[in-house]
Amino acid sequence: MQDQIILAIAVVLAGLCAAVIIYELGIRLQRRLATLQHPFFSFSDSILIALGRPLIVAVITVTIYVALKYFTPLPDTYLWLLDSRYLIAVYVLIGAWIVSNFSLTIIKNYAAWQEARPDRQVDMRFLDLLRLSAQYLIWFIALLFILSYLDINITPLLAGAGIAGLAVALAAQDLLSNMLGGAIIMVDRPFTLNDKVKIEPYTGTVIRVGIRSTRLKTIEHQIVTIPNAKISGNIVVNYSVPDVMQKVRVRVPVRYGSSIEQTREHVKTVATRVAEKVAGNRTDLSPPEVYLTNFMKDYLIFELVVCGPDEIDQGAIKDLVYCEIAKEGEGLLIPFPPEPRDQP
Repeated sequence: MQDQIILAIAVVLAGLCAAVIIYELGIRLQRRLATLQHPFFSFSDSILIALGRPLIVAVITVTIYVALKYFTPLPDTYLWLLDSRYLIAVYVLIGAWIVSNFSLTIIKNYAAWQEARPDRQVDMRFLDLLRLSAQYLIWFIALLFILSYLDINITPLLAGAGIAGLAVALAAQDLLSNMLGGAIIMVDRPFTLNDKVKIEPYTGTVIRVGIRSTRLKTIEHQIVTIPNAKISGNIVVNYSVPDVMQKVRVRVPVRYGSSIEQTREHVKTVATRVAEKVAGNRTDLSPPEVYLTNFMKDYLIFELVVCGPDEIDQGAIKDLVYCEIAKEGEGLLIPFPPEPRDQP
């Protein structure tokens, strides 16, 4: 009897020593992998973090179970502790712990990578919600598996979870649709932060992509919050792709009285001066273009197309165009609006 107790204590101590050795080896290997800049070693580091504590608990659990079963006589009232089903239940919990740790580490690494990017795509709160959802789902599945393995009826639990899920889905229908729209935006990536986009009826710069909504800063310096569900079901025009520039179209009316080619050259001169002013140090912008677009009763309509950097306001470019046209003076015959008549 005494010898069995001593053997049981020795087995437990051996398990504790093995757990300490595994812990120390894990710490050293993790430090070694941290010095190697390679995606494979980063993935291995995530596996080590996920296995660390659960593996130590597993070793200690097995040694205690072996010590109790083979070296320690237990009273009849405690023999249920040696049932293999409970050991398997502990294994399931440890497995869920490992999977939960692994998913948490992957999401944390992805969040750190996103945080370091200048054009961050994902809202950190979305990743926090993803982390919590993944952990709750993993532990819920593990609990159902354990209850089923222990011959406990889980049908009422599943029915209750289904009813609760349906009630939540109906109550938060708009929220869930917007969250799904946000997930679609993050996967499909029709735009990124700081892109200039047009989402009917708003045009502006994307300053935030959140779980429920996306925010634009319009050219009038207003902050517009658009639900993600509306964006995912709407047409999005991205002015920053493929080139970070914008095309500004300005309609210029010109009176009859000069040749079309002469007028085109004068308008082209105006367009070139404006393009040089707005281009700055940019050398990749397309040259200006001039088109004759329509014949009116008293004048012609020319359309002037000027490319400018994305950060310059379209109103400022149009202002430059009209100022240069005014300077052109005699070269362009600008029609004047008719004088208002006095009402009788």
